[in-house]
Amino acid sequence: WTTPAESYSTPDISSVLNDVVSRSGWCGANAITVMFSYDSGTGSRAALTSAMDPTQAPILHLTIDPNDPAMSTGCGKATLTQQVSSSTNDASETQKTGSVSTTTSYNYLGCSSTTSNCTSSGTGSNNQEIGLRFENVNIPKGATIVDAFLDFTASGGDTSATSFNIAGEAAGDSAAFNTNTKNISSRSATSAAVGW
Repeated sequence: WTTPAESYSTPDISSVLNDVVSRSGWCGANAITVMFSYDSGTGSRAALTSAMDPTQAPILHLTIDPNDPAMSTGCGKATLTQQVSSSTNDASETQKTGSVSTTTSYNYLGCSSTTSNCTSSGTGSNNQEIGLRFENVNIPKGATIVDAFLDFTASGGDTSATSFNIAGEAAGDSAAFNTNTKNISSRSATSAAVGW
């Protein structure tokens, strides 16, 4: 990311969200959590959080197949745009210590510092795990999501290489984040994941 205040989008994460909405506990208007874990590199992608500026918090965009039989129930929308709504839905965790914050101004995707000290084993002191929770997601159980992505607003620029994995929480209705140790990484991840 090179420009502060610029919007950046993930690749398509529909496979991750389809894994969640097909779970036995899923019901339209439940909460979905999307988790980002550090993979490699020393780059830092700092994104604004709801604690810093609620109008610039991450946004989920998705499109459901309008011909999907699940849409015939009338309890879902074919397109949805939803923003992280509070700091308990927007958290970061230091992978080495498991320390969780729900009040930070920035979520660092990948490495939280451009001074390195990140490792793919999760032992680097700057590795970050990010959790984003979207409440009241109005998708019928089993609906087919054909396109989905997240938009972030950059808080700064960094062009150093980094990559991370995006997965959902393998739960039918995700709980809000708290500051308990490993409150993000201890959540079960979906088998579907996307690299970015």
